[in-house]
Amino acid sequence: MFGQEEHNIVIDPKYGLGTTRSFQEFEKFGGFDFKKCRIQNYTLKALKAGEPPNPCSWEEDLVYQTYKFDIPLNMSKIDKERKVKFIALGILSKFNQEIFRKDYFEKDAPDVISLKNNILKAEFDGEDKPARWVVHPFYEDTNAWGERQEGDL
Repeated sequence: MFGQEEHNIVIDPKYGLGTTRSFQEFEKFGGFDFKKCRIQNYTLKALKAGEPPNPCSWEEDLVYQTYKFDIPLNMSKIDKERKVKFIALGILSKFNQEIFRKDYFEKDAPDVISLKNNILKAEFDGEDKPARWVVHPFYEDTNAWGERQEGDL
């Protein structure tokens, strides 16, 4: 559950994990992933209570959602005297983990890179609910990051 299989950690049998299957096999059998806090749709719906294993493959039935956001940039925090090479966007979970990252170059968001528009559009599929966004412009002429901007989603 906490990395014991990939680190060859042996769990004392008195804790009742049994010997029928490995912990990974148990997760697959039951339709959940403790380490990544994921669960299959089949398991969530309990379509046939008490009848694992799940009939579908793990990847086919993960609970994903498509997220679409318009990220508003504060243009006063971007140095208009310098050329923006790209703008890095990170989307964070409530646990402050990055769950999406994209670097927006001129081909991706020409009006934003040229500072004519202040909205970055982001769309991605994910398991974790987004909570915050973080943006950093990267300046071409100095090869340096600009001022960080962030906000809640």
